[in-house]
Amino acid sequence: TEQITVAFMGDSITHGAQYLKVLEHYYHTRYPDKDIIFINKGISGNYSSSVINRFDWDITEDEISGKIDEATLMIGMNDVTRDYYLEDSTATQAQKDSKITTCINNVEKIIKLCENNGIKLTIITPSAFDDTEGFATSTANAPGCNTYGLKNISDKLKVLAANYNVPVIDLWTPTTDVTNYIRSTYGYDGIVIAGNDRIHPDEQGGT
Repeated sequence: TEQITVAFMGDSITHGAQYLKVLEHYYHTRYPDKDIIFINKGISGNYSSSVINRFDWDITEDEISGKIDEATLMIGMNDVTRDYYLEDSTATQAQKDSKITTCINNVEKIIKLCENNGIKLTIITPSAFDDTEGFATSTANAPGCNTYGLKNISDKLKVLAANYNVPVIDLWTPTTDVTNYIRSTYGYDGIVIAGNDRIHPDEQGGT
């Protein structure tokens, strides 16, 4: 059986490995005869530019993982620049849009890097940031970070991926939909699936 090595590129949400465990379990239980190695290449705090900067020496091949055959990329939660959406922020709309554009342009570069290195890529849209008002958390409220910033990144990633015929797993839509549904249906005013910091999905959000 041919061995296939799959790398998961991303930031702290990938680093935390919630969704990686689900995918690894799925393939190992349903395709036990396939020799698939899963490698976590997520690093907390990474931006799309960070992935580009470490692509050659950390992602395409290293001493531990060997050559990478396939990869996923989930990025955007840091690129959106949440501080721009804080209620006391002086960031302009142009500055917010510039961060979105930079993220998409960098992901296009990553797509091309994967193509040039023979890596089959799948893009995963970022998960939801819980920007709902009305409850206290360790991370300040950032209205519009999810409903504008991450939504635009998610939508544009799907368009970009289609242009390059790259598969997409849309995580932003269901994590946002579940949050909205639970809150509207049950009148719940706490964080639904975005952990204690509005950012990192908990067990439910990660699976």
